[in-house]
Amino acid sequence: MSPERRPTVSAEEVYRAAHPEFGAVPALRAFETCEECLGPVAAYTRCPSCRRLFSDAPAQLEGMVVPMSTARNPSPWYSKLVAYKNFDPAAQMPIAALVHLFTLHHARPITELLGGEADVVAIVPSTRGKSFQQQPLRETLARSPHLREKLQGVVSHRPGITVPRRTYTPEAFACTESIQGTRVLLVEDLWVSGSKAISTAGAMLEAGAASVLIVPVARLVEAPGFYPAEHPYYAAMAAPHDYTRWPR
Repeated sequence: MSPERRPTVSAEEVYRAAHPEFGAVPALRAFETCEECLGPVAAYTRCPSCRRLFSDAPAQLEGMVVPMSTARNPSPWYSKLVAYKNFDPAAQMPIAALVHLFTLHHARPITELLGGEADVVAIVPSTRGKSFQQQPLRETLARSPHLREKLQGVVSHRPGITVPRRTYTPEAFACTESIQGTRVLLVEDLWVSGSKAISTAGAMLEAGAASVLIVPVARLVEAPGFYPAEHPYYAAMAAPHDYTRWPR
């Protein structure tokens, strides 16, 4: 069948087929949830990674992380988030559908957190030498019409500067275009410790961005991880995923 005659599939259809694999994002504070990355915590309001990151990161980034899903490792959803990096369409499509529907449906709270409508949609740069055009996340987001029109390669990684986990390292990234006074929606595929995303956002603020909101496709949750199997967060993750629910 030629590309012109291929039946089109809507984002809703792709989401409905894939969403049983997506982990739900537990409500803030309701299930021992980190106030920053919305991952699991015990006894503290922030997870160990966020306690370290936000001791150095600017206060302007506090409360500016909104994951769209959670992904337990191992799980089918985590496997797709790994496979999409090889430009696997079967893995790219569910990611594209989730990001498209989530950002479209939640345009109002996104605008409120940014202090106005986003001027730029950016992605966390590769630290492995891939250019903006070569990144699978760029190709995946370009499937969404409302994201594609604002998607820009405005930031890159500075070769030779590593970004250790749980470390705020904004000097590892440089803005390649002027973003003075802009509001940036920064998309990350998988939030592990958050160091690359927070460091990228910090570099953007240092370059003059008015605000940066980080929206990871998924917040990684290792299993068994630091917490016992009966931690309430795990049960909350297992609830049906609903892109219309705002995690914050």
